[in-house]
Amino acid sequence: MLRFPALLLACVTMTMTVGAADKPADKAPAKPIGTWTREISGHTLTWTFNEDNSFKLKVNLSDGNDAEVEGNYGVTKDGTLFAIMTKAKTSIEGGPEKGDLFSFSFKVSGKELTLGDAAGTKINDQARGLVEGTYAKK
Repeated sequence: MLRFPALLLACVTMTMTVGAADKPADKAPAKPIGTWTREISGHTLTWTFNEDNSFKLKVNLSDGNDAEVEGNYGVTKDGTLFAIMTKAKTSIEGGPEKGDLFSFSFKVSGKELTLGDAAGTKINDQARGLVEGTYAKK
């Protein structure tokens, strides 16, 4: 008699598992693939996000200092992009370095990319003011 309830329980469990697998999984938003530029107060930031999860960032400040950064990124289901810098060349005092981490929220709408909620190893209010905002697709 004990075999039937155990068999019934196994069948119900398998049905529930298969049913759950049929539901569409929450998907991360589309990656911000492409080259995006923002100019603010004489400064220019250009992000290039590639399909292979690599990125490049070029920063040209109005005072002539600049930075070029490369790294790898990922995207979460809630629209957060997180990354690590794997190469950094900069003349900006206290600028980005290899190993720095950062993240920000992002939203792509047509030919615009909006970044917000910047956080990371060297993200302070000044960096946040430069990075956060709307970028145009090149």
